[in-house]
Amino acid sequence: MRWEEITVNVGEEAKDAVINLFYEAGANGVVIEDTKTWETYEEEGLWDVYASPQEVLDAENVLVKGYLPDDEFLRERLRGFREKLENLSDYFADSNAELSLQKIEDEDWETNWKGYYKTEKVGEHLVISPSWEEYDASAGEIVVKLDPGMAFGTGKHPTTEHTLRFMEKYLQPDDRVIDAGCGSGILGIAAAKMGASGILAVDNDPTAIKIAKRNILENQVEDIVEVCLNDLLVGIQGTFDLIVGNLIADLIVALLPQTKNVLRPGGLVIVSGVLDKKIEKVEQSMSDNGFEIVEQILDSEWYTLVGRKI
Repeated sequence: MRWEEITVNVGEEAKDAVINLFYEAGANGVVIEDTKTWETYEEEGLWDVYASPQEVLDAENVLVKGYLPDDEFLRERLRGFREKLENLSDYFADSNAELSLQKIEDEDWETNWKGYYKTEKVGEHLVISPSWEEYDASAGEIVVKLDPGMAFGTGKHPTTEHTLRFMEKYLQPDDRVIDAGCGSGILGIAAAKMGASGILAVDNDPTAIKIAKRNILENQVEDIVEVCLNDLLVGIQGTFDLIVGNLIADLIVALLPQTKNVLRPGGLVIVSGVLDKKIEKVEQSMSDNGFEIVEQILDSEWYTLVGRKI
């Protein structure tokens, strides 16, 4: 499988709008790179293995990279993406974006990821570690071995990190869990290692399903985590205690009504991927669908929320 890597050099203010354009175009992943982040990593001693990419150091703004499949729809997707990108100048003063294209293979994507991804502790006990690195766990640590491949979800983005932190806080032993939009499988695997008795991980992307299954086997939780191709909770049967979804605001609004027949009374949802400008829309949807917001956190313009079914 070949992919078109689209790199947009854009100002900080327009960054999130460009990310949304990529997802609207059907991107199978988005990477954000900026000089400030790399400089911080190096100053704090977090980047002692890999050299900082020269293209990032040379960029005046932020590099946003998206990946579209090189298929019969690529030309039309690129045309629409370019048009919307040009229209951003009506809304953002710093959206004079520069766009470049490069064809890559699946293997190139996965190799590139390894240059950005290192072991990191999230919360009190949870450690997310690349599957290709050795890690000696300390007493009490819960280790999730992960190879994100072409799927979203490494634990480093604020939305994933705070979802995992809230799971560590609210998930109870023997809970039954749904991971809606499982991506790499990170949330479902973590739930299994935290003591959940059964997890259903769903995604509408066949590539994500393949990678999630591989990571589930790597972590030896295949007897606890079931993976299936599905559109959120459509057609899902059974009763669950917790539903997690690291999505975007519009998908969360679509997800919440679907929890009606599968989440037990008093059950929880943990949702993330909500930009601060869309938080009121999600809060209203929580209220409309019978949820009380128990806790929420804002980190780098992204909200993560915990809701209890009343």
